[in-house]
Amino acid sequence: MVSPSWFENQDLGDDFTQSIPILTIQENIITLDKNAHKWQDINQIKDKRIGTIRGYLYHNDTNFIRVDFASERELIKALHRERVSAAISGDLPALYWAKQLNIPITLAAIHSKGELVLRLRKQHAILLPQINAAIIQLQQNGAVNKMINKYTKKRSI
Repeated sequence: MVSPSWFENQDLGDDFTQSIPILTIQENIITLDKNAHKWQDINQIKDKRIGTIRGYLYHNDTNFIRVDFASERELIKALHRERVSAAISGDLPALYWAKQLNIPITLAAIHSKGELVLRLRKQHAILLPQINAAIIQLQQNGAVNKMINKYTKKRSI
């Protein structure tokens, strides 16, 4: 799954097609609460060491120095250990892992915002009607929101 917002001119490439949007996503600069004031403008990442996820696409990764980690969980831990002072993460995964690790973070400047879609090679485009129907069903029966809420809402003890 990808967001066209991660690609230059939202172009997924000549060899690919995409499903209907699954959900709206947002990537933020994430940081510890004490450093939030330093990262309110997206331009502040220019030429800085920024925590990223190994293998993930970042539309402007020539503007900053990537410091790759294996997962969003590892990004939060790296912030806590001050290996980096800022990272780029989806808001929902960052909030989930911050809660799981009990590490307060701030969602600072927005890095990207868009729709999450399933990217398919064009030779598999025949599957799109079935895939899109499944996405619609999951949205209509509340499964998408239920999954988001499961990982982001506070659970009562």
